[in-house]
Amino acid sequence: MDVVIRLDAIYHYDVTALNPQDLAAFNSTLVPGTYAYSDYKAHVVSALEKSLGSDVKPDTKAIKIKANGSRRSADVVVATEFRRYYSSPSGVQFVPGICFFTSGGDRIANYPKQHSANCTAKHQATSEWFKPMVRILKNMRTRLVEDGSIPQGTAPSYFLEGLLYNVPDDKFGDSYGEPRHRTRASQEVKEGQRRLPG
Repeated sequence: MDVVIRLDAIYHYDVTALNPQDLAAFNSTLVPGTYAYSDYKAHVVSALEKSLGSDVKPDTKAIKIKANGSRRSADVVVATEFRRYYSSPSGVQFVPGICFFTSGGDRIANYPKQHSANCTAKHQATSEWFKPMVRILKNMRTRLVEDGSIPQGTAPSYFLEGLLYNVPDDKFGDSYGEPRHRTRASQEVKEGQRRLPG
């Protein structure tokens, strides 16, 4: 299970899509934050350790929480608001999202609201077959990892959803038994299995 802890009191941004005039205007009004991401993450880790003890382990991207009793294991992502700014005829605009930083300092930006809206639209456009196909690919991935055919982390859920998102809507079928329900994405996964070394 993934959990996102998001702080909106500060935000990070990308201004590479601003024209020079808009960038100058942005910079002239920018007020730098005083609460560093590293401090914020350290405070989150401290609060989790106070509550959950040694079951909390910071990792490269997320804080890992071990299962214990009835509690499931979880990956906790410590995020802030993220804004991807761009120039438009009506002035400076931004696409909202979230971001977090790896232990190596690399920023990872994500747009969960857009992602959710896109997946919902795709699900509806495919007569509600998108989500079941995603589940099938995730189950296939889990089986391949358990069998040792692929290493853990090779096919993250986000990538599998993106793979199927790019399959034309009319390639999704009407039942599990219908031959055309075997989408191009499913065939690609099968072909990939055949090409694995070993």
